[in-house]
Amino acid sequence: MNKGPNNISETDNKGDIRSIESLNETSESQGTSALIAGFPKELCSDTINEFFADICPNNKVTVMTKGKSKFKGMVFVLFATIEEATEFTKKELVYKGKMLDIKLAIDTDDFIQNCLEDLRHPKKVYINKIPKNFEKNQIVETFSQFGEVHQVNIIHRTDRVNNFAYVTFVDSKSAVETVNHKFLELEEDFKIRISYAKPNFTKRMLFKVNPALRNYLKKIQNGKKEYDPADFIQFEQTILKKYENYKDPTLADEVYQLKEDLKKMQISDPSKDINIKKEKVYKKEFKTSKIDHQ
Repeated sequence: MNKGPNNISETDNKGDIRSIESLNETSESQGTSALIAGFPKELCSDTINEFFADICPNNKVTVMTKGKSKFKGMVFVLFATIEEATEFTKKELVYKGKMLDIKLAIDTDDFIQNCLEDLRHPKKVYINKIPKNFEKNQIVETFSQFGEVHQVNIIHRTDRVNNFAYVTFVDSKSAVETVNHKFLELEEDFKIRISYAKPNFTKRMLFKVNPALRNYLKKIQNGKKEYDPADFIQFEQTILKKYENYKDPTLADEVYQLKEDLKKMQISDPSKDINIKKEKVYKKEFKTSKIDHQ
């Protein structure tokens, strides 16, 4: 770790984002970190230093890099206590018109479980277009009819006629009710489409989950499948439970049915090991029985 100017450190993650577990091993004794993401990747340490100088001048800032110098657009800020870090996540940080994403830095496994819980009971919705003149308070006022709004992120796009936004509610019921409307009129002759925000799983996170779940999430993230919480819960209760049995050759019927279910849901086979055909199992059992008889 090379020391940067004014309490800023640079971390080389050797081609990918460094595991958050390693950061937390340090944090357990020194405090708790908050993750700030969404910075332009061309920024240098001096620019980041200037940005955080007024916000948290006495906190250690760790810049995530790829290789020796390429900035990943993410920064960790270390706080003495989890209470201080939690309070910091409530701030609204904007860099050049773009709202930054602030979260507590928790270990990868816990973060994955939190993301899966969000898939079961989503609280965030996506608005495909927002008029350029629309302010955050107007969005809060518009969507408060469905429930208490926790956070609004407006993504400003200079290359498009309209912006787009994410609205996070306090509870999942409000998000479901909002999406059920599908369309909403913000202004006269200006309708917006509302959908659930897509799950955001990094390559590292996808690598750590069940292969069948990995393929399911990839299809959603690539826009080949529409995300729906009810569909995800059904997927968990059927496909994933069956998938746990795929290695047992005595459960050939369940494996065969699993393959059929995957086809119906248009999810590719998650593993070569699942290619167990019933007839092969039956032939093996018949051969064994014949030998025993002789």
